[in-house]
Amino acid sequence: MKNTRLKKVQVIRNQKENESSTIESKHKLLSERDETYYSAMKLVEENMWTKWGLLKVDPETQEIQITMFKILNELGLMYQVKFVSIYLMFLMRNFWDQVLLNTDKSFANKSHAYKNNLLMVSCIFISSNYEELDPPSYTRIVQIVYDSGFKMKSGEKIIRKQVHILERLAWELTGFQVELPSANSFLMQIIQNSTLPKSKKFRVSKLSTEIIHNSLNTQAVIKYKQSLIATSSIVLAITMEYEKQPEKKQVHIDEVLKYSGYSNKQVQVVRKILENLVSSRK
Repeated sequence: MKNTRLKKVQVIRNQKENESSTIESKHKLLSERDETYYSAMKLVEENMWTKWGLLKVDPETQEIQITMFKILNELGLMYQVKFVSIYLMFLMRNFWDQVLLNTDKSFANKSHAYKNNLLMVSCIFISSNYEELDPPSYTRIVQIVYDSGFKMKSGEKIIRKQVHILERLAWELTGFQVELPSANSFLMQIIQNSTLPKSKKFRVSKLSTEIIHNSLNTQAVIKYKQSLIATSSIVLAITMEYEKQPEKKQVHIDEVLKYSGYSNKQVQVVRKILENLVSSRK
């Protein structure tokens, strides 16, 4: 009887050890997959940056960016759509002379302001239809532009035709590739693999998401990679969340930096920009 009991105990112990080993293996596999996915996103971003990193922002383009940011918020679109919309706008503005050469006379004769408004409508229309499951209608996008005080006197039929022309040109400029890894994608991946407690993950995620959304209204979005903006926003959010717990704060920040592949020095530059942005909104 005693031997039987010992055997049962040993069997149960072995089962628990096997279960523990299996769980550990699964976690390790998931972690490896996550790291592979993150690395893949970084690789896509690196390729994208060969074009994105060359884009310039003149004062007029910056004004369009600010206006677009307001309109995108009014439409209630997700970060990815906002990011792609602004990316397309930057891209087309950098090749604006080339764009104008490929438009028809009805567009060429329009006012400067009209052309900028149409550019915004086109970029938002393209990105929302590509990224959103339930994109805003063409009419709604134009209406929001109207409501924001940017009048477009042409009839809807003409506007729609001109939007399609700009849409074609935008696709050509992007090489028919607008599926870009955004700060939001990187942010979720980094937080998911962080050492933050579950409750803190939610709070840090919420705060850093708000920070990256607001970054779209600054030149940081064109000066720095989205993965760096994501990492910097998380570091800033952790700093704010663990303000009274400096030791814990540093542990979590170190883990985030290790996973993201960025140094503290790289992050501090962007974090300062984002920090000023947060301060200005208080």
